Amino acid sequence: AKHARAKNAVITITTTPDMLTLSVSDDGIGFNPKTRDAAHRHWGLDTMRERALGIGAGLQIESAPGQGTRVVVRLEKGKGRT
Repeated sequence: AKHARAKNAVITITTTPDMLTLSVSDDGIGFNPKTRDAAHRHWGLDTMRERALGIGAGLQIESAPGQGTRVVVRLEKGKGRT
């Protein structure tokens, strides 16, 4: 809420026999996730990526200015560390 200025957020957890997926999306201001210069460093995204990798999960970030953000974490069952 602080950075995105979102009015709504949706958290979805889905599971299949092979995969656990967590998705968090919002209707906030969005951003360009490819911006990596020092003035626009995304420390929160870096931290999320490190945590996902730490348990063997993948992290996908979808966002664009003015279009909100969606963060998806996928963990293959039996492959991750808990």
